[in-house]
Amino acid sequence: MTMDSSTQILLQLMRSSDGNGLWLADESGRDIWPQIKATNRSIDVLTNRFDQAVAAEKYGIPTTFCDWEFASDHQYTHIYLRICKEKAINQHLIQEAWNHLTPGGALHIAGEKNEGIKTCWDFACEIFSSDSRLKKHGMAYCGSLTKTAEGKIEKNDSYHELVEISSWDGVAIFSKPGVFGWDKIDAGSTLLIEQLMEHTPAWETAKSILDLGCGYGFLTFASNWINCERRVATDNNAGALLCTQKNAAARGLNVEVVAGDKGDKVEGKFDLILCNPPFHRGFSVDGDLTQEFLTAAKTKLANNGTTLFVVNSFIPLEKKAAGLFSKIDLLQDNRQFKVFALRA
Repeated sequence: MTMDSSTQILLQLMRSSDGNGLWLADESGRDIWPQIKATNRSIDVLTNRFDQAVAAEKYGIPTTFCDWEFASDHQYTHIYLRICKEKAINQHLIQEAWNHLTPGGALHIAGEKNEGIKTCWDFACEIFSSDSRLKKHGMAYCGSLTKTAEGKIEKNDSYHELVEISSWDGVAIFSKPGVFGWDKIDAGSTLLIEQLMEHTPAWETAKSILDLGCGYGFLTFASNWINCERRVATDNNAGALLCTQKNAAARGLNVEVVAGDKGDKVEGKFDLILCNPPFHRGFSVDGDLTQEFLTAAKTKLANNGTTLFVVNSFIPLEKKAAGLFSKIDLLQDNRQFKVFALRA
C-alpha cells in the first residue's frame, strides 16, 4: 500500500524534531514502521488497531494497543496525528494531546480536505487557543500547534462512554464511535441473521461459533439461540472488543473476546463462522479485505463446517471464494446485500 502524502508530511516533521514523540496510529498509514524506525527518534506508538501494534512492535518501537487511553504519567514534546475517519476520535485525541504535551510541546496534524481536516483543525485551534493556519501540500494539509499557558478550552469528551444505540430481543445494544457501523444495526448483518434462522437445520448442531470481525458483537448475540459449547468473537479494533464484552454481559452470554487481525490469535477451528467483512480501510476502499477475510475463514473452519458471509451486492464474492471452498451457495440477494454459505 502506497503511503499517503499526509503521513509522509508527518514523517518529515518527525525527522526534523528533537525530544520524545508519540505517534497516534489508526488504520491509515500502514507500512510506516520502517520509516519511523529509520528516523532514529525517541518515539512511542499509541494505536487502537491490533495489526498496527504488532507491526510497530516488530521494529522494536514501544507500542500500546488500547482504545485510545493515554498513560497518565507520560508527557511528550511532539505528538503526531494523521487524522482518523471518525470525528469523535479526532476530538478525543486532540484534547488528550494537550493533556500529555510538555509546555512548549507541539501537536502536528495532517489530513486531506475531503477527510475533514479543516473541521478537525478548527477544533484543535480552540483547544490550543491558537489562530494558526493550515499549510497546503498538494492534496494534503498540515499544521502544528504549540502548548502554551493560554490554551486548553474545556470541551466535553465522552469518547470512552458506551452508548445505547438500539435493542435486540428487548435487550439494549451498546456501541461507540470508531466501531464499524457503530450507531445502528447493520442491514447486511440483519440479513445474515435472517438467513441463519431460515436455514437452521444446516447448523443447529454446531458446537462452536466464531464471529470473525465482530464489531460491537451483533452477529454473536443475535445468534445466541444456537446452543453451542464455544462462542468466540474477534476484532482488530480495541473499541469493538469493549463493546462486544458489554453486549455479551448484558445478555449473560459466555463469549471469548479475542484481539486479533482477522482471527490470527484465535485458537482452534469452528463448525460455524459468521462474517460481515469491511471493504474500507481508513478513508480508502480496499478490495483485498474481502479476500483476506475469506482466507482467514477457510483457515479457521472445521471439517464439514460452514461459514456465512454477507457482502455488498457489487462485491464478487463468488469469484473470490472460488478455490477456497468446496461449495458456494447464494442464500439471498436483495440487490443491496448478498448472503453466502461457504463449505470447507
